[in-house]
Amino acid sequence: MQYSAGNEPYKIFIDTVFVGEDLLITLSGGEKPHIGAVAAASPYPSSAEPLKLTASASVITYSGHKEDEVARSLALRVSSLLGVKTVVVAGIHIDNATENDLKLLLENVEKAVSCLLDDLKNSSSIWTA
Repeated sequence: MQYSAGNEPYKIFIDTVFVGEDLLITLSGGEKPHIGAVAAASPYPSSAEPLKLTASASVITYSGHKEDEVARSLALRVSSLLGVKTVVVAGIHIDNATENDLKLLLENVEKAVSCLLDDLKNSSSIWTA
C-alpha cells in the first residue's frame, strides 16, 4: 500500500510492506528523504482492558534527526490497531525549515497516516489474530 499527502516540497510518502504478519512502513518526504529514525512496536493486551490491545515501542534516532516522535507514534498506532509487530522507518527533511515548514510537513504526515489507518481499519480482520 502506498499513500501520499501534500505538494512539493512538503509532500509526504508512506509505503507499507507486510513481512509475513508483521508490517514495515517507510515514512519519507520533504526535499531530502532519508533514514532519520526507526521505531519498532510490539502489541500486547492492555492491563486495564485485557480484550483491548496496546503496544510498546523502541526507537533509534540518528544524531541530529527529529523524526523519532513521528516514527514512534505511527508504530504504536498501527501495532495496537492490527495486533502485529510494526517497524517504521522515517526521514523527512527541508533545509533551514521554519516553524511554518514543520507545521505543513506534520499536517501532511497526519493526512497520509489517516488514510493508512482508515485502510488498515477496514481490512484489520485479515491481519488480527
